[in-house]
Amino acid sequence: MGLAISKTFKAVYEMFAGTEARIVMIGLDGAGKTTLYQWLKSGEVMPSIPTVGFQVDSVKISGLTLQLWDMGGQYTIRKLWKRYIEGADALVFVVDSADESRMAMARKELESMLGEPELAHVPVLILANKQDLPAAKTASALSADLGLGEVKNDNYIQPCVATRGEGIDDGFSWLCTAIKEHRRANAA
Repeated sequence: MGLAISKTFKAVYEMFAGTEARIVMIGLDGAGKTTLYQWLKSGEVMPSIPTVGFQVDSVKISGLTLQLWDMGGQYTIRKLWKRYIEGADALVFVVDSADESRMAMARKELESMLGEPELAHVPVLILANKQDLPAAKTASALSADLGLGEVKNDNYIQPCVATRGEGIDDGFSWLCTAIKEHRRANAA
């Protein structure tokens, strides 16, 4: 009898396990993280102030309930990012694709985070925000600037305009698929 209950519990667990994922969203201040966060939560953008600390909410996308952690990007808060990555299933890095003056800093912060053991194998979505601005770099130029060719993690760069919701669904659709594939590969 105990074996039957155990098998039933295991079957139910396997059916529902993996339907939630913890996503840590980081990037320099002013990149558009909170705007993206708002869009994912409500499908609209409201005036926002810089995030001090973090915000957490859940959104359902592609059959996954994403627990989305929107981390502030100011210098003093960036030092705290590493405290919140434990248990992350994926990393979303938002970059202002039109801000050439901060691209080296964005690369440094991304490299620093991807050097953390907790993020060694998680999928990474790079959201190349502010594509509506004249100085916005293409995905391939940003890939080179951010050193994505050297990144061992499965990664994808998605151009987007957070204020209009453009590209966000495509990026998160890729991310959900990557999380599911990563889980299947690790379960085998």
